[in-house]
Amino acid sequence: YNKGINTALITGASSGLGRELVKLYASSCSRIYVTARNIDALKSLKEEVGSACEIIPIQVDFAEADAADKVAKNIGNRIDSIDLLINNAGHHVNASLLNVDIELIKNTMQINLYTPIKLITIFTSAHTIANIISTTAVMGRRNLGVYSSTKAGMWCFSKALRRSQGNKINVIDVIPATFKSSLSDKGDKSSNPANETNSRSRKRLLSSSNDGLTSETVAMLVKSGIDKRKDSIYIPKLKKKIYIKRF
Repeated sequence: YNKGINTALITGASSGLGRELVKLYASSCSRIYVTARNIDALKSLKEEVGSACEIIPIQVDFAEADAADKVAKNIGNRIDSIDLLINNAGHHVNASLLNVDIELIKNTMQINLYTPIKLITIFTSAHTIANIISTTAVMGRRNLGVYSSTKAGMWCFSKALRRSQGNKINVIDVIPATFKSSLSDKGDKSSNPANETNSRSRKRLLSSSNDGLTSETVAMLVKSGIDKRKDSIYIPKLKKKIYIKRF
């Protein structure tokens, strides 16, 4: 996988980390395919990047079972041109496990786990794959059980893929701690009053424990780790790596 990155596919690029990653890679890539449900946000991103890189927006809902196939269809005969795949799109659920509708669980699994895996199986030309996971994959944080479960599944898949592919593909686990992004604002929340308390606690966590991390900062750390061909990227690096290694 010691190859250059000319063409990338970055999912969940309408805002937050995905958008910042696109802006960073636009300086070195000639073409980036970007996906999201919000096509207007993708078009504004294209305008923001300008002529530095060809940005190709793809409107798709990852909750749909054929979402990955729709992405492939939009790319068409350039499907084998993808060098870098960043699975960033995600769905956040803030609710007690016992209060979550099974259909919401299925949709979250589809968005956070099944569709990213399907993309990996389709875009086999990608010699570098970065899966944006979360420290919740090992923590099982209260009222984030659905989200945590999907990220745990993606983390195990990433590690197994890396071990099975050897030097053929650079598979990277990105394990960020809490940072300022729009993910939780876009997610689903239970009407259970207990979750209002959890939501306030999360806001305090964002303001006091994220070590000043923003989507822009995390994007730079992710790109740096990818450039260095790391297997895992822990953000913040030392503290989170020590914590996760305990599990």
